[in-house]
Amino acid sequence: MMKKMNQGFTLVELMIVVAIIGILAAIAIPTYQSYTRKAAFVGVISSVEPYKIAIVGCVNSNGIDASTGFVANGHCTQNGLDGIPSSGIGNTSVSTIDVSTTNGDIVITATPVPNHGIKVTDLYTLTGTVDDNGNIAWVPGGVGFEQYGG
Repeated sequence: MMKKMNQGFTLVELMIVVAIIGILAAIAIPTYQSYTRKAAFVGVISSVEPYKIAIVGCVNSNGIDASTGFVANGHCTQNGLDGIPSSGIGNTSVSTIDVSTTNGDIVITATPVPNHGIKVTDLYTLTGTVDDNGNIAWVPGGVGFEQYGG
C-alpha cells in the first residue's frame, strides 16, 4: 500500500488567505492613519495649558467677571501682557499661539505634519467665557479640533 505524500496548500487555500489579509489591511490602514493624526494633534491641544493657566490667573488678579468680561476690562487678551506667555513657546507641534485681543480666545495654529495629514490651516481654538463667580468655561473648536480632537 502506497502512502500519499503531503503536497502543501492548494491554490484556492492560498488565495483565501491573501484575500483575508487584504481585507484586514483595508480596514486597519485608515484606522491607523486616523490614530496617528489624532496623536500628532495632541501636542497642539496640550500646548494650550500654560495659556489657560495664565488667563485664569489674570482673570482672578484683575477681578474680571461676567459683567465686565475680557473685552470691557482690557486685561488678559494679549500675548506677553498680564502674565500671558508670548507666542513662541518652543513646541514643535505648534506654529503659533495667539490670545485674541478682542475676547480672550486662544487660537493655536498647528505646525504642518504632512505625513500625518496635519495642515497649516488646522486650528485649535478655545473660547473662554467668565461666569459671575469669575470662573472660566472653555469651549474648544477650530478646524483641527473638529477633525482630530473632537
